[in-house]
This record gives sequence, C-alpha cells and structure tokens, in this order.
Amino acid sequence: MATVEIQDQLDQLARVLGRGVSIDDTRRRMVAYSKHVGTVDPVRTAGILTRECPPDVGAWQDEHIRGAHGPVRVPANVDLEMTARLAVPLRLSGKLYGHLWVLEGATRLTEAEQSAAATTAAEIAELFDKAEQDRDRRIRRDQAMLDTVLDDKRREPPDFQFVPSRQRAMTVLVIAPVTGTPPHPFVPPLPDAELLGALSALPHQAVLTGIRSGMVTALLPVETMHTKAVQLREATARQITAHRAVAGAAHPVHDGAELRSAERRARYAAEVAAADPTGGDVRTWSDLGALRLLAERAPLFPTDVEELFPEATTLLSSRTGATFATSVEAFLDNGGNIGTTAKHLCVHRATLYYRLERAAALVDVDLSDGAARTALHLGLKAARLAGLLGS
Repeated sequence: MATVEIQDQLDQLARVLGRGVSIDDTRRRMVAYSKHVGTVDPVRTAGILTRECPPDVGAWQDEHIRGAHGPVRVPANVDLEMTARLAVPLRLSGKLYGHLWVLEGATRLTEAEQSAAATTAAEIAELFDKAEQDRDRRIRRDQAMLDTVLDDKRREPPDFQFVPSRQRAMTVLVIAPVTGTPPHPFVPPLPDAELLGALSALPHQAVLTGIRSGMVTALLPVETMHTKAVQLREATARQITAHRAVAGAAHPVHDGAELRSAERRARYAAEVAAADPTGGDVRTWSDLGALRLLAERAPLFPTDVEELFPEATTLLSSRTGATFATSVEAFLDNGGNIGTTAKHLCVHRATLYYRLERAAALVDVDLSDGAARTALHLGLKAARLAGLLGS
C-alpha cells in the first residue's frame, strides 16, 4: 500500500538522509521505496524487483528486530550481500504495520538522523492506520451492499451500478481456498479473518466484494468477467499462500432475482475447478459444458455416481480401475486423440491402447460409440467431483 502521501514522506526522508529508504509490511514484502539515493545493495535491489524478502534475509533481520519498539540497527551480513541498515517499527497504539528501513552502509546514522527517521516512521504509521480504517469501512459497506443484492432483501442497494438490468448484465464470481477434498473441497473453511486479509488486497474498480459462506464473493459486469476472475483469483492466491485458490464464475444475468442461482452456479464452477486441476484454477459456467447438468445435485457423493453412472463405478471398483479411469478420462478430454493423450500421460501409445481396451471390456462399453463415450466421460467427471478419482 503506497499512497501518494507515504511516497512523499519516503522521498523527503531519503533526501534528508542521503540514503535509500523503504517500507516492508508485516509479511516482509516491500510495499514502498524511495528513489535511489546513496549506496544500494543487492538485497534492496532484489526487494524492489520481486517485492519479496528471501527467507535467509528475513531470518537475519528477525534476529534483531523481533519485538522492537524503537529504531534497531541490523548489522551487515557479507554472506547475504547485505549492508547495515536501520529498522524503525511502524507502530501505532501497539499495532505493528511493518518497518521503515534505511540503508546505512559503513557510515552510521547520527542521532539526529535516527530521530528524523523515527519521526517519519510515526507519521507513516498514522497514514497506515487511517488507510486501514478507510479500508475497513469500505469492506463493511461493500459487504452490506453485496448481501442486500444477493439475498434479495427487496430494497435497492445505494450503488445502482451493481444492479443487473436489461442493459447491464452482471455475473457472480467466487474465490475459495481449497482446504479439503471432493466432495467437500472447501471444508473446513478458512476463518473470515484470513479471508478478510485477502479481501483487503483485491482491486475494487467496478467490483463489489464480500465474504459469503467461507468464500470471497464478487459481483461484477460481464464484460470484465474473465479478466477480473483471473486478477481476483491471483490476488487472493498471493494472500493465502498455504492453499490453492480456485475461482468460479456464473452465467450472465439481467435480473436481480437471478443472482441467487448465479451464486450457486459460481460455487459449483469453483468446486469443479478444485476437483479437476487439469481444467485450470478459474472455471466459468460456460466452461463446464455437460457438467452443468450435474449442478443441481452438487455436491455429488459416491452414491450419486453409482446411481447415475454405474459404468464409472464399475470401472473404478476394479483392481486397476483408477489407472484405467484416469487414462480413459484423459483420452476423452483430448477428443480421442491417442498421440496427445499418450504424451499427456507420459506413456507409450501401445500402453494407452491396452488400457483403453481393458477399460472398455470391464464396463462393456464401445468407445467408438458417441453416446456411450459421452455417458462414460460424464460419469468419470462426476466421480472426480465425488472424490472417487484422484488427481
């Protein structure tokens, strides 16, 4: 978060000290830096280019700054190609927002210079606090608006740009961390506090966002759907690094009464993305093809697969069923192209032919018959959604 005010503070301090200064957040990511002034070491250069702090550098810094409430000098480290620097905690009312870093090099800062750095750090901490309060107010406002629109509380939200109409189609997008396995890929849900951290980092232009049932949920115009879906999923993934993040987008709607069903379909698309990584981390309702037929029964369980697709159940229950099923699924995913499928599975074509023949014999299905192939393909996808077919 580098506002104009914060950037001005950094650049002014850099001019006064004649040294480069920067700000890291509490996750050690560089969020702002001054113009290049004085000596620049490889650690600062890497931080500017990647916005990340290498683990060994972070460990060295933590040895000296952990729990600090005032300026702390972090010594140089030749092995890390890191010159000495001064770290000043950005604290306000006991809350830590990050650290202000000043490159010292061989010449230590004077007491007056350290005081100037501490004063600037205190002012920047106040700016961080104000920005956080503004963000929290915006999140609460957006959450209330989103709930009003999606829960059909029979009153229009204050911002009409998020109400679908004949002239303006909207869609629902959900983003969720994969914390479980099919048929419950999002169980247990992450605590809302963790999701709020991700939500605060999302871009909000023409997007209304909130948290609903353990998922980051967004309402956005259809014309920006694919671009925004990718951007929002990636932004969430950067915040929730311990889990894979997937996104599902619904069909376009022109009537607010259709938004509830759109949200359900977006969640189903996210379930498909979680269960079938080969299709990518972002799935839209239109991407799902024949899988849309199964949406009303989601989540799918093994008993559902047994009832609807006995061929898939029979195949998976055999001794080598999982291997055969994965091969048939890949073969059908690739439109029956033997060469492409063998390359995808990293097997010889003869091995693939053998697996397909054995699978067809086990379930008594003719893979040259279009209707039989469609039923088996859909059954294998259903099995994946039900957790019967691993990745």
